[in-house]
Amino acid sequence: MCPTTLLLERFESERQALARMNHPAIAKVFDAGTTSDGQPYFVMEYVPGIPITLYCARSACPFANALNSLPKFAKACSTPRG
Repeated sequence: MCPTTLLLERFESERQALARMNHPAIAKVFDAGTTSDGQPYFVMEYVPGIPITLYCARSACPFANALNSLPKFAKACSTPRG
């Protein structure tokens, strides 16, 4: 299935946003592009651990605790690349 123009534009926008971020809580993007058959891809820094959604599910993370973590994630996402 070939990506639509809108999907490729969104992918490029996301790539640019990630490239500008510089925060220890966000994996760095090393490269991005499209395969020979037109599929977009990212080459990103490996970050060991489990996804936050899985962490919360496994630890029965109360909703209030998840909300308390939200400012850290928001700060990480709003930090421009230095």
